[in-house]
Amino acid sequence: MGRLVTISYEDQVRAHNYALGVVKQKRKYFNCSYENYFVGALGELAYGELTNQQVNFDVYTGVKGDGGIDFPDGTDVKTSTWQGDGVQLKVSRQSEKCKQYALCRVVDEVRAYGGPTKFELTKQIPVQVFGTISRKDFNKYKLKSHYDYDYVYADKLTGFDGTFDANYPVVTKEKTTH
Repeated sequence: MGRLVTISYEDQVRAHNYALGVVKQKRKYFNCSYENYFVGALGELAYGELTNQQVNFDVYTGVKGDGGIDFPDGTDVKTSTWQGDGVQLKVSRQSEKCKQYALCRVVDEVRAYGGPTKFELTKQIPVQVFGTISRKDFNKYKLKSHYDYDYVYADKLTGFDGTFDANYPVVTKEKTTH
């Protein structure tokens, strides 16, 4: 389920600069991770490309940020780095403005093969966009985690096409990642 989008070096630099800006702003209020914001921005870039929407990389002041939506159509994009089966769309806080969630996964071939965990900006990064689920359906199907978030598995999403399945390896550049 989903489509594979390759994020260019130029867009990676945009995502990198955005993540640095958010971390600088949010560290005034709480501890946050650069990698989380960078990975999230890569997912937003992939979703934006598939849906022909511009990514808003404005850095907001204060704790709230973008208010829980990433795109004008009301979508909040969630991005995973999990390379195994059963990818989850995780939501820790719901926004009333959010109409639907989209699930993406950064396909990190280096990490999948046991290499270093740091992303490199010098290569193209493939991102798998699984699909979307309405907020109403998310609330209908969600499961509760012990770690203070709700989640659904990727098989509950409406996919963009049948090219990839969340429970099977993704093939890129003649290598298989899990």
